[in-house]
Amino acid sequence: MKKRGKVRSVVMTTLSSVVVLVVALLLVWVFFLHKGGPFNYFLRPKSFEFNHKMEQADLYYFASEFATATPMFEELVEMRPDNAIAHGKLGVSYAKTGKVEKALEHLEKAVELDPQFHEAFANKAAIHQSLARQKKELMDFPGAREQYLMAEMSIEKALEIKPKTSRYLEMQGEIVSEQREMPE
Repeated sequence: MKKRGKVRSVVMTTLSSVVVLVVALLLVWVFFLHKGGPFNYFLRPKSFEFNHKMEQADLYYFASEFATATPMFEELVEMRPDNAIAHGKLGVSYAKTGKVEKALEHLEKAVELDPQFHEAFANKAAIHQSLARQKKELMDFPGAREQYLMAEMSIEKALEIKPKTSRYLEMQGEIVSEQREMPE
């Protein structure tokens, strides 16, 4: 009977230890490891923070709320100056809010970081085409020609990377056609 009591005591102690360990592991998971845990902010990697902010900025970007998206992309570029996508989206956001020079600067940085970033080349082409149209309206034909040339070079680069893209082919056609309509 004494042996039986001892075995029972060992089993109960072991079982209690296992329960305490499981509860402790569960608490660690809830407070530190779970995505929504209150202390997770201090433990999660910086990439999580960057990706989360990119998702938030994208919500405004794709809703065409560029004035709200712009400062978010500025912060993302500060966090990761080597991220071509953040530079590209910041460039588009600047363009949509009328800051054309900054737009071109960030789109240029995007293609410098990722020479295969065809969307950035196409966005540069669209900005140069728009600038050419403005200069053409103001009768600044040499300035318009220069902008059309830059637009043509950018869209050709986009087509070089991603040939047969209908949107790019249409842009190229428009740029060439508008150039031909220019007075000598």
